[in-house]
Amino acid sequence: MVLVLCVATSCAETQSGTIAGRGPAAGGKLVIADVTAKYGSAEVTLPSGERCAGEFNTVADHVTWDDDRLHWVDSEDSRLGMLVVSCPSGYVLRCDFSQVSEGPGHGACRDPSGARYTLAL
Repeated sequence: MVLVLCVATSCAETQSGTIAGRGPAAGGKLVIADVTAKYGSAEVTLPSGERCAGEFNTVADHVTWDDDRLHWVDSEDSRLGMLVVSCPSGYVLRCDFSQVSEGPGHGACRDPSGARYTLAL
């Protein structure tokens, strides 16, 4: 789900997702602060209610080029990203994800114990 938040004249698209699997993060909720940004903040709420904070970073997976201006990126068709969040209890979750141009995405997460999760954006 993508939500558009506007304050004064600037807008940011937040995106929420879910975490599935077995372990402490299964059933957790993820919120990425500005899905259109190449980096920013991320928050995960674990099923226990613990709120974990961190950051994400993305790179273009596939780009289209403007034919009139060589070497000028016209748009990114998809992005690859990574996010890491840490919790007050010391629990850490690391996720790799791919996303279609500001749309839905999916990924995989892992915690320090080796538990694996799937991520749906």
